[in-house]
Amino acid sequence: MNSMSSPESEGREKPAASGKRKPVPGARPPELGELVRCEDRISFVYFEHCIINRKDNAITVTDNTGTIYVPAASLSVLMLGPGTNVTHQAMTVIGENGATVIWVGSVVYGCMHLANR
Repeated sequence: MNSMSSPESEGREKPAASGKRKPVPGARPPELGELVRCEDRISFVYFEHCIINRKDNAITVTDNTGTIYVPAASLSVLMLGPGTNVTHQAMTVIGENGATVIWVGSVVYGCMHLANR
């Protein structure tokens, strides 16, 4: 028998192995019309030495000075520096809202600092 798929089976979807998907706790993902336009988003934000978590459709950034709330739909790029801890739920809400996450090491800062001398 040929191992290639037959024309009859090309349009069929394979059933999921686990059956139902578990719901993600928190607020539902936004609909396309609810997302902030790219030109209205925060271009980038940089955090270091903090803990990033999720609260509804926002991320919370906690350090020794307190906690701030950043709406995930308003982010374009989130830059994470040394000493940053991020929860899986925070990454989920960031991804659902179409933001990019970049991990930045301390070596990059050292190179930029030397270039500016």
